[in-house]
Amino acid sequence: RRPGGGPGGPAASSAGRRCFTLRVAGAGGGPGSLPVPVDTTGETHVWVRDESGRRAWLVSVRRSVERATVFIVLSDAQGRPPHRIENRSPTTALRYRQAGDPSGGWSELGPLQWRAHLWPSPERPPRLEVAFAVRPSQGTHD
Repeated sequence: RRPGGGPGGPAASSAGRRCFTLRVAGAGGGPGSLPVPVDTTGETHVWVRDESGRRAWLVSVRRSVERATVFIVLSDAQGRPPHRIENRSPTTALRYRQAGDPSGGWSELGPLQWRAHLWPSPERPPRLEVAFAVRPSQGTHD
């Protein structure tokens, strides 16, 4: 962080760009969001993590510039995520992860469920690896 860049305030990213992170108030500086660049315009989405590190809130971050003023608008994106993964199977769970991300573990999605999705490594290609989560007790069926 640069001097004066307290929790949730401006910070320097690894690329030297000005960024900010979103954190839960009163969480004691615990996990927050990934860094969001300040100097670019447009919309992006970030997960804000709770005290235990779980993804708790999906937030839309819109940045625009009018004259010499930078506007950053935050809004709840839970009901309209940028990507959504659906499992329409009534009996089988799915596992998925971002392709080419060796540090990314598998996430599981139960039968007839959906989940908002953001790419855990936005710098990698936006591709998923998907597999059926077959349980040993399910066996095989003819």
